[in-house]
Amino acid sequence: MKKEDLIGAVSYIALEDERQDKMISALKAQMHQSNLGFKGRKNYRNAGTKAAVAALGLVLIGGMSLSAYALATSQLKERMEKMTPNTISELEEQVQSAEVQADSFNRPYSDTEQERMETLYVEYMGGRFPQGELTQVSSEDEAAAYEEEGKICFFPTLSRFYLPLQREMTDEEILEVLDYSTKRDYALIAAAAQEETQQMETQQVERSAAVAITEDQAIEIAAARAAELGLNLDGFTLNHYFDEGSERKDRYGGVARYGVNWSNIVSHTYYYFYINAADGSILDEDYNEYSRYNRKYKETAIQRNIDNGGISLEEAIKFARLRMEESGLDPDGYYCSTWFTENYSQEFDGKSYYQVTWTDEENRKFYVFFLDGKDGTILEEH
Repeated sequence: MKKEDLIGAVSYIALEDERQDKMISALKAQMHQSNLGFKGRKNYRNAGTKAAVAALGLVLIGGMSLSAYALATSQLKERMEKMTPNTISELEEQVQSAEVQADSFNRPYSDTEQERMETLYVEYMGGRFPQGELTQVSSEDEAAAYEEEGKICFFPTLSRFYLPLQREMTDEEILEVLDYSTKRDYALIAAAAQEETQQMETQQVERSAAVAITEDQAIEIAAARAAELGLNLDGFTLNHYFDEGSERKDRYGGVARYGVNWSNIVSHTYYYFYINAADGSILDEDYNEYSRYNRKYKETAIQRNIDNGGISLEEAIKFARLRMEESGLDPDGYYCSTWFTENYSQEFDGKSYYQVTWTDEENRKFYVFFLDGKDGTILEEH
């Protein structure tokens, strides 16, 4: 499926280019994921990923290419847009509540029906519409009665088309099938677009709530902190940016934040500050006088761990010390260094953990212990 074909499939919905591109990409991805095939004439529409694949629905008509959508006129657009919100909701519900994964027919199209359908499809896209609507039935018994009378109908629960068994479809009947299929697909795409709009509006509200200070204010906060630390920023270059955060948990809890930093390429000195965009608090600060993972962050993270019922750094060192002694080693003969990692990490099944390292630099020996931040259990040792 080419991108230009997908563009045609959503062209009669008024979407901004960026949103249209996103929808096209999503449709392509879900089409690939579902391994959709449109090779037969009986089951022409896989509804396994119902709403997302809806825009691809007109491939269903005898296996025709979506490129025919390029023939869509203002007449077709106007016809689709005349559908009431209730009609759109009903059509969407039909697909979502169907008991099967694909449309089906009581018989395949004949060769002549197939040829006429392709011709009529082009005419339909150009503005030739049916006089009536495809009849819908509410039970298999009702569908069987229509079938016996040689009439065409559609049973939404099983997503099944009943075509006349003893004769070929008329042009009117073919147009009714085309019209129903197009309206159904339009309804699903419109519903998906509406849902996306609502999600974007919700995200905008959440983003607005998460951002209470401006970037200039963040710079002022960082500068005040630098002054408090006695840092001389003369000759330094200022850089700053906004990070809207993420639902994925990270070392800052996924909150929206500003990054403000000063750097001096001559002295190879830098100062980094991370400001909470919601309340202006300093989430983290980093100077190359310290390690990359600075002292302030470690102290704050450990306190969060304690507040959540975890052990302190001192307790972690105590547990590691006992383990050294159990191994017949004297901890006092080693230099002890520590670090703490919050549970945004993928290590140790996402547990928060302490790393306690005992080092004998003279003899080039070291022992490393990783302890569960909750109860001090040793997760790993080297």
